[in-house]
Amino acid sequence: MRQAELLYRIENESLSDARHFTFSPPQEAAIELVKTKSGFKRLKSKAIKLIKSSGIVGGVIIFHPFRVNKKKQLYISPHFHVIGYGYIEETKIFINSH
Repeated sequence: MRQAELLYRIENESLSDARHFTFSPPQEAAIELVKTKSGFKRLKSKAIKLIKSSGIVGGVIIFHPFRVNKKKQLYISPHFHVIGYGYIEETKIFINSH
């Protein structure tokens, strides 16, 4: 999608059209990076670049270091939630290109 098309779509959307996206980095690397402050900063920086390149043009990023399994137990699984505006038209193509 061309940038002009994306901006047209965003400018003509209402604020109620925010969407939820989840970005999960490769877990082995992410678990190592979150062990230090500088590592977390690198992980966050990479996530922001990826989020911007995906077509999301505004919103909020929420970091979660854990997930909950079926037994309702926490386990480490760093990932980012984004509530934002934009589209990821072809998720599989986007994933394979990064």
